[in-house]
Amino acid sequence: MGKQPLITTANVTACNKGLTNPVKCAMVYTWLRNHQFFILFTMRNILIHCKPSLLDQVKEMGLYYTHSNNGEVDVIVPDIDTPDTVDGVYIDPDQYLCEFYELDYDQVNCVELA
Repeated sequence: MGKQPLITTANVTACNKGLTNPVKCAMVYTWLRNHQFFILFTMRNILIHCKPSLLDQVKEMGLYYTHSNNGEVDVIVPDIDTPDTVDGVYIDPDQYLCEFYELDYDQVNCVELA
């Protein structure tokens, strides 16, 4: 089995700044998930406040999370480029972000910049 290519900060930053190549973004995201590693200090991050019922799914996906004082699970993920519309239909950026990270939007209380 060959070595996986090293994902550079430049590649990760390019995804964060709206890189339109979905394959490269998916590759970076998959690498981050598989290695349970986020470059939290170089990217614009999003804080997703979730209901505790989502904790098992968050753990299974290997996403970075903490527990808040009010019982929520706070998930921190890199921001993604969100389209305003798809086929002329308005896209809710919070819902789009949750779908991208495969989080049940009905289990999310709030989405904000981290």
